[in-house]
Amino acid sequence: ARGAQRTVESARVLVDDAHSGSWEISSRRFDDNCWGDVALYNYAAAVEWLAHDARVEIHREGWITEQALARTDVVLIKTPGVQFETEEQACIRKWVKRGGVLVLLGDHTNLFGMNQKLNELLADVPIRFRDDSINDWRGPLAMYRPSRASATGVWRAVCTTQFMTACSLDVFGGAEGLLRLPQCLYDRANYGRDSYFGDLHADGNEAIASVWVAARAIFGSGKVICFSDSTVFSNFALADPGHDRLWSALVAEFSAPVPERRPQRVAVALALAAALWVSLRARWERPDRCVSSVLLGASIGAVAAFGVHCSTRMPEPRDLVEHIANASS
Repeated sequence: ARGAQRTVESARVLVDDAHSGSWEISSRRFDDNCWGDVALYNYAAAVEWLAHDARVEIHREGWITEQALARTDVVLIKTPGVQFETEEQACIRKWVKRGGVLVLLGDHTNLFGMNQKLNELLADVPIRFRDDSINDWRGPLAMYRPSRASATGVWRAVCTTQFMTACSLDVFGGAEGLLRLPQCLYDRANYGRDSYFGDLHADGNEAIASVWVAARAIFGSGKVICFSDSTVFSNFALADPGHDRLWSALVAEFSAPVPERRPQRVAVALALAAALWVSLRARWERPDRCVSSVLLGASIGAVAAFGVHCSTRMPEPRDLVEHIANASS
């Protein structure tokens, strides 16, 4: 239920391997006897770390059913290469509405169609994984540098760290951005390459902007958490500087109670301003209609504030050449 207290130790986490195909599964450790892509791009280390505190179950084959969901608090779905059936999607959404926590991990350029599959699960949720890749305008990999404006809540504990294969998130409506990267390039996918990456460098034809890489949305009595760089939690990357902080922040986020919806300050301010303006006019013109005018003004202000809140997005991308010129001056 919303607001219920849950700790990492009490959380029951279902890690989905069935839809990952052979990518980022959780069954193969990276050691002297096991190597190659399947061992490198694998979540065995992250899941083993999580299992020290939470109660973890690996879902290895078949649908995620109502029976499986009934015995879990958190479902972690990562880089899906296998399609979710329509009935399965509906089952997962119904479970979230009843208080479940859904964690979705995507990656760059809609690799293997994973972001498209995640976005199908997000059909009624105001977050989308985009089909781009994110790079720093000064180099091939995006860098996170802490600032007051770049993170919220438990994500403020994340230190300076390098992202590896992130895409950007579209965060709109009532969703909340949790972590963003400044001064990044949107690099278009190149599906002529095996990796789907674009040119991986600034060429003057790309836009620069701050981008969300982690976001959260309340959905019914539950919540959905999205993170756009699955590679940083892979076996070979989890021990890189700062990636442990990212994993810890993600675990803390899905372990926290589902927050209550609170009126935005802008909504309250606009509603009060509209009510005051209308009531003053009514008092001057028709004193007998003062109360009804206040209520009308409050309603108008609330509708206007909701529109402002729903239209709030990240700043528009800027031209790269203009940015470099400003940075150099």
